[in-house]
Amino acid sequence: MNVEDVRGQVVRQAIRTLRRQIEDGTLGPGQILPAERPLCQSLNVSRMTLRGALAWLEREGVIERNHGRRQVAFSNGAAATAAVSETVAMVTKLQDPGVHPVQGDLLSIDSGAIEEAQKAGWHLLLLNPASLTRNQMRQLPRHAPQGVVIGGVTADYWMHREYFSEWIGRLPLAVNSDDPMWESCDRVVSDHENGAFALTQWLLGRGHRRILPLWRRPTDSTYWSRARLAGFRRAMREAGIKPLEPLVVPAPAPEEMPAAVEALFDYHRRLMAGHLIERLHGPAKADALMVISDTEALRAAAACQLLGVRPNEDVAIVGYDNFWPVSPERDLAPTVPLATVDKHNDQTGRELMRLLLDRIRGRLGPAPQLRLVPPTVMVTTDAAQQRRTAVSPAQLKDLPA
Repeated sequence: MNVEDVRGQVVRQAIRTLRRQIEDGTLGPGQILPAERPLCQSLNVSRMTLRGALAWLEREGVIERNHGRRQVAFSNGAAATAAVSETVAMVTKLQDPGVHPVQGDLLSIDSGAIEEAQKAGWHLLLLNPASLTRNQMRQLPRHAPQGVVIGGVTADYWMHREYFSEWIGRLPLAVNSDDPMWESCDRVVSDHENGAFALTQWLLGRGHRRILPLWRRPTDSTYWSRARLAGFRRAMREAGIKPLEPLVVPAPAPEEMPAAVEALFDYHRRLMAGHLIERLHGPAKADALMVISDTEALRAAAACQLLGVRPNEDVAIVGYDNFWPVSPERDLAPTVPLATVDKHNDQTGRELMRLLLDRIRGRLGPAPQLRLVPPTVMVTTDAAQQRRTAVSPAQLKDLPA
């Protein structure tokens, strides 16, 4: 982080502190602000930082000039703001937060964050990304809330995510992404590198040596894809084995694929089979497929069967996300992944909200925080039951082979 980024963080913290003092009545409407020196001392900031914060609040109409002296504006909406002073927002596609179960999907991040906000006693404003306009996003920091949580569905996949530039630097944000776009914001993500590292070690412990990563998008297209490949390659190198390069089976555009679940599953298994046929036959064939997600692992199992290769017998198949138990394609696949990785999305959501509240309460330094949530290797003991085991490499020897 450069000097300008740090200075900006300090100014924003001063703005939040002054705003809270106005909202809670410490500085009432019409009250003349203290001189700069005592204000700097009370806020523990430099005069340059204080002036930047005061200039911002003047532009917002919270502070006004009266014969050369700054005072709290009489009509700044402080009373209305105070009514929602402990309000945070979340951009979410979650339709019913009260009934969403804890599972491997990204919406579990949102439900975890919502639960944590309720536990902390804060008000929560849910924002629907499908209906947010750029103008609404531009105006939001001037009113409420005090900060925003942006979950994984929105942070990485929302088609209008560039609109978030309206919030970066103006509102405290806690984001489920480590994309460079968010590097100036607080972030919480799963520890993808160590998750893939542990899953690879589990396969190595079963005797697999030709482990083929199976991806559906370019391997450098996302931060988590890069992290997982780094974990896979690190485990292979530590075992003294040259890692295979990933096989990328490009996913067509959604409008090119069938809508019905059965037709979609058949489409993908045939597409995968065409790419896998040469990698599953011959002396250099793969003995394990490390698939990018559980949904794709189910499709890969069906593709193997189509090629006359027995999934999880002739070739081991592992997935990621621990989503297969609730996947709508589960019953269409001949078998389920031998193992997967649970990212604990609900825990990620709770940590996102805790991080945001820590930022709002002034408990953090100026530098943005990055918190990693440890994942867990999940080994399938049969089609309906799993055994949970810690991701620590030291404990991998205890996993069932």
